[in-house]
Amino acid sequence: MKFFQAIARIGLKSGDDPRMRRHKTLLTLTAALKACACPVWAVAYGASGDLRSAAIPLGYVACTALSLVHFARTKEFAGFRFRQALLIFALPFLMHASRGGFVASSGVVLWALLAPLTLLLFHGSRASVPWFIAYALLVLAAGAADPALAARAHEAPPGLVASFFAMNILTVSAIAYAAVQYFARQLAEEQEKLAELVISSAEALDDIARWSSAAATQVAEAIGAREVAVWKAEEEALVSLTTTTTEPPSTDALRHAALAKRSLARSSDVVVPVVGMSGDVHGALVVVGKNLVWSDTTRRLVDSFARHLGSALELSRMRKELASAVERREATIADMVSRGIDILQTCPLCHRCYDQNAQRCAEDGATLKRPRPFPYRIAGRYRLTRVVAEGGMGKVFQAHDERLGREVAIKTIRTEHFNNEDVRARFEREARVVARIHHASVVEVYDSGELEDGSLYIVMEWLDGSTLAHAMRYNGPGTPAQVAALLREGGSALSAAHAAGLVHRDVKPENIFLVPSPAPEGFRVKILDFGIAKEISGDVSLTSTGIFMGTPLYMAPEQASGKPVDARSDLYAFAAVAYQALTGRRVAAGDDITAILSSLSRTPPPPVSALLPGTPPDVDRAFAQALALSPDERPPNVEAWVSSFVDILDHLPTRCRGWRLSGDVHDAEEFARAETVRIHEPAAKFPSGAPRAS
Repeated sequence: MKFFQAIARIGLKSGDDPRMRRHKTLLTLTAALKACACPVWAVAYGASGDLRSAAIPLGYVACTALSLVHFARTKEFAGFRFRQALLIFALPFLMHASRGGFVASSGVVLWALLAPLTLLLFHGSRASVPWFIAYALLVLAAGAADPALAARAHEAPPGLVASFFAMNILTVSAIAYAAVQYFARQLAEEQEKLAELVISSAEALDDIARWSSAAATQVAEAIGAREVAVWKAEEEALVSLTTTTTEPPSTDALRHAALAKRSLARSSDVVVPVVGMSGDVHGALVVVGKNLVWSDTTRRLVDSFARHLGSALELSRMRKELASAVERREATIADMVSRGIDILQTCPLCHRCYDQNAQRCAEDGATLKRPRPFPYRIAGRYRLTRVVAEGGMGKVFQAHDERLGREVAIKTIRTEHFNNEDVRARFEREARVVARIHHASVVEVYDSGELEDGSLYIVMEWLDGSTLAHAMRYNGPGTPAQVAALLREGGSALSAAHAAGLVHRDVKPENIFLVPSPAPEGFRVKILDFGIAKEISGDVSLTSTGIFMGTPLYMAPEQASGKPVDARSDLYAFAAVAYQALTGRRVAAGDDITAILSSLSRTPPPPVSALLPGTPPDVDRAFAQALALSPDERPPNVEAWVSSFVDILDHLPTRCRGWRLSGDVHDAEEFARAETVRIHEPAAKFPSGAPRAS
């Protein structure tokens, strides 16, 4: 055993890392075992009279000895490893050719396997593929030549053949066992290093430079590299996080390597891009090592370090950006307060509004939240009292006009939409359009403007009541008289918009508001949200993206297919709303957008009389005209269409309780007795009572 230990120490030096020492130890032990077995072969072959075959293992011993001496002098492990693999690979096939057949050289296959195994150990699976292919080709060639060689083979005693075979099995088994042990230790160390990286990466956010330097040192020792340098990307330059003499890679080359998901080989090192979770390049690892072998284990360790470093750098950058955003936010708030501007705070439970002096909600005691620097008073006169609705575009507030002493609704646009000119144009157009329509059934616009941070707002009249969608959701369809009132007032409002040269393009129950009134029907109608209205004479497409605007459930077929729209498109949508309000059934069938759009173009709804028996044919005919698939078959004027049949509805019998805006719509017993059809829609997130946010 001491002899083998001495052999294993040949060529080792104190500067070798543990992984490289194990490589050298395993290979030198393999060479020593082969060199010890070969003299036994030579003696046995010589005793059998085959001097030519006996010279081959002796030649292997001489070559191995010279290789070990050269390795001890030059310390060039890569050359020693290659020579040993070649010797191990060639020896059994020379013996095969000399002895004449596999029977006489019984260990040829077992010995030949050692060469690919050597490459697999020290070069990884990819580099071993050519060796395994060469091995397979040589075995095939040897098998093809075996009959000719066997004809002139020397006679070998059966005992000698058996002893050769046993010796080969024992020797190869010993080397294979050493290889298995090596793999097991290598796998355990790799898992340990990966675990250390995962655990230590939690410390990276506290001190990126210290953590990356320590981790780079560990990785360099684990893979046998002379150095692993860490470079961090800052704006357009790379800054070193470790002490290094390496040159930083160019930013363009680093980006291209990251996009290709590969490393960048240079003359004396390899550059590995450091990429964050979002795919952005945050730096680079420069792995230095002249004789470094990029095995599978080496790549896994380096790639794991690069991933953890990329995540740490990305999180560190996000932390700095968030801290900077908080500082800017606090500075903005301080500046606003210093100029006498109160800051908005809201209650997360009841959505009431307060200024910066309040700590808790006076109604429910909840801690107030300050979403962003936003004034508690807009234009110095509109004091915000409650958040009414919130959508993808902005918020709607209930506010008190302190100058005129009245309640108003204020609609705002979110700051993140500032870079979208289409959204800003839509918002500003809504204010101008509604101001041009002077009609009692169109929501009135009082004011509009822009805040200091660029936010846009519209001040509108405050409406008490609920949307038609809310009324149908909790009460089902309306009575014929209520639907008649809806048709008269809503049709008159749309006709006024059309006379002003505008198409609403988004008529739906959510955009029709019912205000409680002492009138017999119990409400007045208000048309909301002209935000996607367009001038009839202008371009009918709102955006350049080709996306249609409106709600598919009530959309005219030509609008759904992207064709030009006009007043007849609004007529279709208004008739679809009235049809549902009267019968409790939607015009468009289906639940997903594909089925809805398909039904719009192919399936006409059943006549009203099929759902409400006793309805006169004039009503069926009027709805059939308004819901015609072709706009050319529809009446040209909404108000004229309404006048043609609306009086008939006033005399139809009442079969349901209708919309009760002032009653208890949640009375379960009364609701159960009502002959209504529930409209299944999501419940409102905020209390009803004002125009919603788009």
